[in-house]
Amino acid sequence: MQFAQGKWIKKPETPAEPQTAVDLVVHKLSWLGPLSRSWDCVPILGFCFFYKRRTDSHQEYEPIQANFFALCCERCLGELEMGVLKGEQQPAQERQLPQKIQQGTTQIGQQMDLLFAVGGCHLASDIISGVECYNPLSHEWKLLGASCKHRCGTGVAALNGCIYAVGGYDGTTCLSSVERYDPMINEWRNDVAPLAESKRGAGVTELGGFLYCVGGHNGLTCLSSVERYDPKENRWCKVAPLTYRRSGLGVAALDGCLYAIGGSDGHSPLRSVERYDPTEDAWRPCAPLRARRETFGCAAHQGKIYVAGGRDELTELASAERFNPGSNEWLPVTPMRAKRNKVSLVGANGYLLAVGGFDGVVHLATVEAFDFEANQWRVFGNMKNRRPGGGVGVLKMTI
Repeated sequence: MQFAQGKWIKKPETPAEPQTAVDLVVHKLSWLGPLSRSWDCVPILGFCFFYKRRTDSHQEYEPIQANFFALCCERCLGELEMGVLKGEQQPAQERQLPQKIQQGTTQIGQQMDLLFAVGGCHLASDIISGVECYNPLSHEWKLLGASCKHRCGTGVAALNGCIYAVGGYDGTTCLSSVERYDPMINEWRNDVAPLAESKRGAGVTELGGFLYCVGGHNGLTCLSSVERYDPKENRWCKVAPLTYRRSGLGVAALDGCLYAIGGSDGHSPLRSVERYDPTEDAWRPCAPLRARRETFGCAAHQGKIYVAGGRDELTELASAERFNPGSNEWLPVTPMRAKRNKVSLVGANGYLLAVGGFDGVVHLATVEAFDFEANQWRVFGNMKNRRPGGGVGVLKMTI
């Protein structure tokens, strides 16, 4: 098989033994045989080569793109080795999640980070209550069907193998209720104590085996209160309040401390950042953001804190920043491909993912992944639903 005039041309003879990465691509494509689909991708040396079969011949292939970045490589390579791509592959929507998610049994025995998207507001102002799960082995989002209480603007975080949905807005009032999703049985449980006060737009994260619910809005004003949940006692208690009232803020746990970043005080977006030390029960100021922003994505990843998207005083943002706690400074990161207000930002399986959001015109179901080596964001598939105002939690599971 050779590349000529912008297309792959399959030779009748057996290809020579591959010598380079490109030769290996050609070698792999040459023995795929006729495909039942009009397109597919072939992972070679960690890269995904996307190609399209011409409709007028099974012997000619036309490359669509070679973006050298996709987690579907692991799935596709496994399928190539088993010969699944020789015409027997199921449509993506028909594939099932590993049994670990559905039945609590181990299928592969490999630990991976799974993403769970919860809550959010639909285009028609309906509230989405189902759970979506992203499985990196199949590179797909799966609707699990489990429903929690209708929640928009809910805080989402993982704790002890469950995904917690904290507070939010049900279309009528702010909520104090808390639920937890158990992926082992694919059910929501209502056995979690409620918050001391109703709120939406709070930042929620885990630190030291506790959940922290920071700031938010009670329907009348932005809040500075902070609550901590002890799962052993099933009780929320208040800790030292923030220095500033904040709603739509980002929170992240790093090096034993809790960071409250940006947000809105009810009048304008904020740049200020403060850090909470649980051993002192006190907040201290940190270096401010480079740009004011609220309702943005925030995640601790590889020893740094990343923020992306959100909104300033005028418009939705695509910009991103990274905080280095050692130097106490924020540095710019390559902007995302799309503006994303109310985006979820998570670190999983070595990648930084920006999930969903609102670009100022339409609600997004798309996902972007940051390629640290190339220093740019890549397209990374789509969720099933558009859910701005929802949240994404990450659980490490054996699948």
